[in-house]
Amino acid sequence: RRGRANCFGKAVLLASLLRTRLPPDRVFVAVGEVTQPDIGGHSWVVVRRQGEWHLLEATKPPGAWRRAGEQAHAYHPSVLFNDVELLCQDEEMCQQVHRSECLPCRLAG
Repeated sequence: RRGRANCFGKAVLLASLLRTRLPPDRVFVAVGEVTQPDIGGHSWVVVRRQGEWHLLEATKPPGAWRRAGEQAHAYHPSVLFNDVELLCQDEEMCQQVHRSECLPCRLAG
């Protein structure tokens, strides 16, 4: 309503818009840390496009799709989720967020 949001709110909005065109297993909101530059806690969107995972920053002006593998040194997700699944890199964080057992993270490796 105010026309502004933090990184989490913007990532959820972007993922919701993408979900109007893409199936749920291709769009996730990530919550974790960005270390280069040292942003700390952050949220972004992860999308499977043309057979590869890509990162989308909802807090920056539109730009090129960035391959997730190329950004692995800087982006460290703890939890990835959409309207169907919760995928975790950090089991303890997953327990806090979802209060259930974690699914293996398909984006690792």
